[in-house]
Amino acid sequence: MKLSHEYEHEQCFHFERSAKPAIEMVRIAEGDSSKLEISNNEVVFFMEGRVRFIFGNFPDYEGKKGEILFLPAGGRYSYTAINNSLLVIFRIRGPIVLCDNYSVEKLYGSREKGITYLPHTRRRFSVMDINTRIWHFLDGIIDSLNDGVKCKVYFDLKIKEFFMLVRLYYTKKDIYDFLYLILSEDTSFSEYVRMRWHRFRNVEEMAEYMHLTPRQFSERFKKIFAATPYKWMKEERTKIIRQQLISTNKPIKQVAFENGFSDLPQFTKFCKKEIGKTPTDIRASRNASPVGIDNK
Repeated sequence: MKLSHEYEHEQCFHFERSAKPAIEMVRIAEGDSSKLEISNNEVVFFMEGRVRFIFGNFPDYEGKKGEILFLPAGGRYSYTAINNSLLVIFRIRGPIVLCDNYSVEKLYGSREKGITYLPHTRRRFSVMDINTRIWHFLDGIIDSLNDGVKCKVYFDLKIKEFFMLVRLYYTKKDIYDFLYLILSEDTSFSEYVRMRWHRFRNVEEMAEYMHLTPRQFSERFKKIFAATPYKWMKEERTKIIRQQLISTNKPIKQVAFENGFSDLPQFTKFCKKEIGKTPTDIRASRNASPVGIDNK
């Protein structure tokens, strides 16, 4: 259906011009593969076909028509289309809100006795089936995208509507297992850390930005992540460096710079200490390593 005011829509302040809009329909041809680095939580709906996702030390996941995949912010993924596929992607640029009276923190705290929930230590993709209500919801979105709708306000409302439908038509266990990778008793804090930790040079800088003393930040951090901020950030940086050296063609100097190292000798020293090899040796081992994307 043709938009009634197409020119006004395209000139509007709220017209989505980003290369990665909040809602996007993506077609992937059989055999196509790519790598993704996401800065926001994403929800991927498999409308057609099959796509294999690889993510760090998770078992490979082959998504198929009728499934919903949750990808936590800060992750680095790779995928390959098994056959021609159609995906709808939601990029969530703010906190996840199930409804005004039921926060994700409340979901974490309301686990029912006698029901087995996915532990945070379990490393696997979060998947949920598309039910009838969500199929109808997605059909409307695809029609709008095909009509040329690219309104930021519309996209934000549809993402809110999706989580409201999830709250209404899925069990608490279904929702918990779908979002388990980001759930904690202080989800807003843990999500902020996951999405932004790599922007800061050290723990003190991040604590200051969050208006906390280093001690307050560390205590809050350890309660959620069960590790000191320094140890956690070092481990995450090590995973990213290893992934970039093995599964990308970025120059070693670029990998060093992107991960906060001012010179190659410093970077080489870090790699030898934390990974046991020089950057050159790590890259040379790529043929013997599975191509994957390390999680944070």
